[in-house]
Amino acid sequence: MPGTGRLYVLLCASSRQFQKDGSWGFYCVDETAVRYNASSPEETQDGSVAYARFPPSEERPYPGGLLPGD
Repeated sequence: MPGTGRLYVLLCASSRQFQKDGSWGFYCVDETAVRYNASSPEETQDGSVAYARFPPSEERPYPGGLLPGD
């Protein structure tokens, strides 16, 4: 919260890593996410539909120098 002197960290993780065999979860269309091009194009339980416009995920090494003390 602003003005409280507290530090908050928001951890965002892709739902791709939690997918099980078959459909998982529900991908909905969200007005705020649409403004940031982060919403599924349609409501679906199919991750291939929700993520169709994005390239496949790939592992990459952590780029050093982004955190204090690096």
